[in-house]
Amino acid sequence: MIEISSLWDFSNPQLSEQRFRQALEQATGDDSLLLQTQIARTYGLRKDFAKAQELLAALTDLVPTASPEVQVRYFLELGRTYASAAHPPEAQTPENKAQATEHNLHAFEIAKAAQLAYLAVDALQKKRYLVHYAIR
Repeated sequence: MIEISSLWDFSNPQLSEQRFRQALEQATGDDSLLLQTQIARTYGLRKDFAKAQELLAALTDLVPTASPEVQVRYFLELGRTYASAAHPPEAQTPENKAQATEHNLHAFEIAKAAQLAYLAVDALQKKRYLVHYAIR
């Protein structure tokens, strides 16, 4: 599996996207899917949630047969497109929070079953964030 952390510059999502796209040129299988989830994330960080959802939608049919890591990252990113710290307050609707929670819990369950502790923690942090805002 490709190591994506070395390609990330969270302070510069556009640069990260360029790196992911460059790596995608040589990638196959799960590596390709993993990179595409991260490209979607770069759009979320730029607050273009519709584009992120569009990119993730293109992967939907491939995710069920992908590795657990790809599945977890797919559902984490999908959850982020519905609710994240980058979303404006008016987008923090109960429906969006419910969608995000559903996807994050699904990511957690997959990560837990696959013993991907670092991703399980990521999914739980998202759940904690969502619960925090749901009770406000």
